[in-house]
Amino acid sequence: MNHTHPIKTVIDNIEDHDITWFDIRILIAEAVIKKGFKDKSVNSFAGYKEGTYSGKGWKYFSDNDISIHRYGSAQTCHEAIKIANQFGLDFLVEFSCKNDNNLYPNKNGIIEIIN
Repeated sequence: MNHTHPIKTVIDNIEDHDITWFDIRILIAEAVIKKGFKDKSVNSFAGYKEGTYSGKGWKYFSDNDISIHRYGSAQTCHEAIKIANQFGLDFLVEFSCKNDNNLYPNKNGIIEIIN
């Protein structure tokens, strides 16, 4: 997943374009909360903490009282898949491989979880 960039994501029928891997971490947390689960439900997954957490790479979101860590693409996908399965979310991310040092330069890929 290194040297990739997300093109599009669909989480529980909500589609978003022009996003980053960090945006996907935010969107999947919001989808869990929107489904009626408490913020704490997401905290059992890597890179999510309830409340304000200030450390390198963390960003606080006051609307949901949750802090999210800026992980890279591989960890983001790993956690997003686990969260989607745990909470019954449909999840799709389409990504492109950047040209620099990639095994599949200028190719696109899709990860899809249907629950």
